[in-house]
Amino acid sequence: MNTIEERLKDSLGAVAETLPAEAVPELRLPARRLVLSRRLVPLIAAGAVAAATAGVAAALPDGPPRHRAPQVTTVPPLGQAAIPPRYYLAAVVPNRIAVYETATRRMVARTSIGGVTRLAGTGDGRTYFAMTDQGPHRFYRIRISDKGKVAETRPLQVKADAGPVVALAASRDGTKLALAIQSGVVGTAPINTMHGAVVVADVTTGKTVTWRSSRPGTLLSVAMDPTGRTVAFDWEDFTRKRVTQIRALDVTSRNTDLLASRIMVSPAAGIVGKPLAFSPDGRSIAATYQSGRGGVQIVRYPVTPGPRPRVLLSARPGGASEFGVITFDPTGTNLLFEGGGYPLSLLANGKVILLGDRKYADTESAAAW
Repeated sequence: MNTIEERLKDSLGAVAETLPAEAVPELRLPARRLVLSRRLVPLIAAGAVAAATAGVAAALPDGPPRHRAPQVTTVPPLGQAAIPPRYYLAAVVPNRIAVYETATRRMVARTSIGGVTRLAGTGDGRTYFAMTDQGPHRFYRIRISDKGKVAETRPLQVKADAGPVVALAASRDGTKLALAIQSGVVGTAPINTMHGAVVVADVTTGKTVTWRSSRPGTLLSVAMDPTGRTVAFDWEDFTRKRVTQIRALDVTSRNTDLLASRIMVSPAAGIVGKPLAFSPDGRSIAATYQSGRGGVQIVRYPVTPGPRPRVLLSARPGGASEFGVITFDPTGTNLLFEGGGYPLSLLANGKVILLGDRKYADTESAAAW
């Protein structure tokens, strides 16, 4: 090594000592390409067909449930967002609504509204609606700022005089609310006195329109499609033996018979029902399905005939069999859920990410995007 080479070496070494380790990019070698023999191509093609066939069979909700345990992780540390941080999560905890930054699980705000029993969101991570059992007002609109702070808590002039409200949903634009009404109590009231109703309320004026069931049955969940024109609800008909359906109500219809609505999902076997959630594009709806053997799954059903239903998640064996919350994020790729043996969690790409505040894990009774 000559004098010039030695001086260059010393200079480069001095510069290298001033650089932090993280400033040096990781060395990445080009991936090796696998050259396939012509004899292997037919075998690989046959294997792909077999795998695709098996995947379709596993997605059929009418068959025996197949539980595939997803990977479960906690929320990544600050700065490693699982989904864009501008989406916020509101969860009901004792005597207040807490607002969480979904990507970090950090509580960023609380509201003073007490006695909250129902919660719904528009899906944008900014606008929510709450129902309470305290005070002169039962319904509130809550808006969250870009920084996660409570920008508005406004009481609404909406009244629910048709009976007890068991579920709440909001339109995508935040101008309408859909309420599920159930009269009578399952197991205590005579069957012929139990009826359901759907009430659609205008958020601005408080004006409501009501559709009532012409036959006895139970109605426990509602969901509103992105257009605000269709309200889906689950229905169990008591005049038939354990018949469960998901129906679609056209809110522009003048027929006030709730059961004049269109049947959207009607499984040949098993029980389909609450909770319900439309995808952001309105082309599918998520619901829970229970087979005759007792397995419970979250299934994504097509709104129109054609595509096959797809199982999104199965309840943990030995855990709670019911799901209490199902709601899509604005992209339609992430699902917020609670129940089935899981605390409040996010389902993304087959992976379950635990959300919410572990301090209140046992008291989170509702959540929404």
